[in-house]
Amino acid sequence: MSDPDISRLTDKQKECLRLVAQNLNTKQIARQIGKSDHAVNQRVRQALRALGVADRFEAARILSEVEGRQTYQPLIYQPEEVAIAPQMSIVGGQEMPVEHQALRIPPLGGRDNDLDALQRMKWILSLALMIGGTVAALVAAGLWIMSFFS
Repeated sequence: MSDPDISRLTDKQKECLRLVAQNLNTKQIARQIGKSDHAVNQRVRQALRALGVADRFEAARILSEVEGRQTYQPLIYQPEEVAIAPQMSIVGGQEMPVEHQALRIPPLGGRDNDLDALQRMKWILSLALMIGGTVAALVAAGLWIMSFFS
């Protein structure tokens, strides 16, 4: 079987397929290249048609093989400093370890909310607890004040 013709792929399609080969999902790819989920899906679909395959991972594997990159993790055991390196993310313009983030704030402005379902549930629960605590404190303060007048 001859090598598939990857010359029909655009640079942007190749970029998306390289990120697919790194096991990133559509949202992660969109965030990394600064485009919408729809734009990423469109590029991947066009690449699938150009290569004549039905699966995005197969297309990514083909591109990796033609470009001479490995499609698997070459190390079985990673050095300890790599294995324990903290996962970093950017919060408020600063890079900080993920475990130091109390609660991610959804982005404001024209961008889509990129919180996953678990993060959304944490936000809803924390807001409900804050509102409930505030209401309970106000009721307790009102009852305490009323006790002086009775």
